[in-house]
Amino acid sequence: MSEEQEKKQPQEEEQQEEKESTSSKEEEKEEKEEEKESSKFDAEKKVTRKWFQTIIQRLIQWMPLGTTGYAFISLLVEQEWFIAVLIFPFTVITVFWGAYTEGFLTKVHESAEELGKQGGNAFMTWVKAIFNAVNWQLKGVEDKYLKCQGNACAFYTTEGLKNISFKPLLNEVFVPLDLSSNFLRDVEGNHLPMPPGFDCKKEIEEMQASQRDGLSIWTILQRGKKNKVYRRLVIQAWGGYGKTTLLRHLTYIYTKKLDQQKAYQAPKLLPVLFYLRQIQETLIEQNVKDLPSFIEEHHLPLLPGGDNFEHPPNWAKNLLREGKMLVMFDGFDEVQEQWRIAVSNWIGKQMKSYPEAFFILTSRPAGYRDYVSETKPNVSLFVKAFNEGQKARFIQRWYLSQEKHISAEPNHPMVKIEAEQKAANLINQLKEREELNDLAKNPLLLHMIVNLHLCYPGK
Repeated sequence: MSEEQEKKQPQEEEQQEEKESTSSKEEEKEEKEEEKESSKFDAEKKVTRKWFQTIIQRLIQWMPLGTTGYAFISLLVEQEWFIAVLIFPFTVITVFWGAYTEGFLTKVHESAEELGKQGGNAFMTWVKAIFNAVNWQLKGVEDKYLKCQGNACAFYTTEGLKNISFKPLLNEVFVPLDLSSNFLRDVEGNHLPMPPGFDCKKEIEEMQASQRDGLSIWTILQRGKKNKVYRRLVIQAWGGYGKTTLLRHLTYIYTKKLDQQKAYQAPKLLPVLFYLRQIQETLIEQNVKDLPSFIEEHHLPLLPGGDNFEHPPNWAKNLLREGKMLVMFDGFDEVQEQWRIAVSNWIGKQMKSYPEAFFILTSRPAGYRDYVSETKPNVSLFVKAFNEGQKARFIQRWYLSQEKHISAEPNHPMVKIEAEQKAANLINQLKEREELNDLAKNPLLLHMIVNLHLCYPGK
């Protein structure tokens, strides 16, 4: 038994090994088949996932709000077709609303951005304007102009007296002129309606009293602060009555910044004085269209020291629009007759273009009849002849200025005594000779008389 068992044992072991080998091969075969099937499934899974990702990305692009779209996709993934079909219209509405709101917000954003840019530009423009205003203020543009314009009106000059030995300063000899009581009438002679604030009896009585004593040009300018009627004036007088001198005096007071003193109390203005006999040719031949450019391009360079005058942009235009400029046109009657219609239309156009500004025109009555512009001065004033007091004051001031001019010590007491004696001598002669005293009512003729008396005191 033992031998047979020993013989069978190897055989059994071999059979066992064969079985195990066969079993192992079958397992390997099964594993390979499983791996093959698994690999095939993974490939199909990847393809399916990629397809779903593509669909989801497409849907997401058309579903800005996301929530309804997410639910719709989830139902598709879970194959809940019926419910997915039910919520599809809501999904479409959501897509529409999302696209609408996105476009709406985009447009609002663009518009707000554009408005922001405009607001920023406006703010920067305002900042630059403030900076430029401060910069020009620091440069003293107004003071420089006043100095230039003031230099042109420093001396007392009289038309018709060119070869005289002595030319006094205007501020030393000027005697204020009285204007006629016709200031409450327009240029056609009709009564003006009483302006606002004049309905009080006391104010009317004060105005009437001022007329009896002689009306000052400063009174009219004061009225112009509140009532635009008094911002366009024409001053008429015969030759030699001091129309030009009056305008030069106005200019002088403003250039010296004396306009706020109690004697004047006038609105703060920047004076511009034109002599029409000097500018008429430029206005006609160069076809000047507007007042601001004429002031800046023609007037300023002709002033003493004005050739290098620098000013900010739109300097004259802004002052005219804001009512801070007094424009004076002297001697309309001195314009050539063939040009008077064109010049009057040009002046009228400037008055109409700048209603806030102050304008004064002077002329002899005969010449003013040729002023044909529809836009005319509102108020007509007439210069009154010198009275006895004005004659005496002019003579006294003129001689005092003359004695100071020729004396080595202008402030010496004898200078004043000499001036008073000479003035008294002339005043007495005028009183004794009625025809001479009548001539002296005219400021120009009185100036001639004083010059003759200086050379021939006893005659």
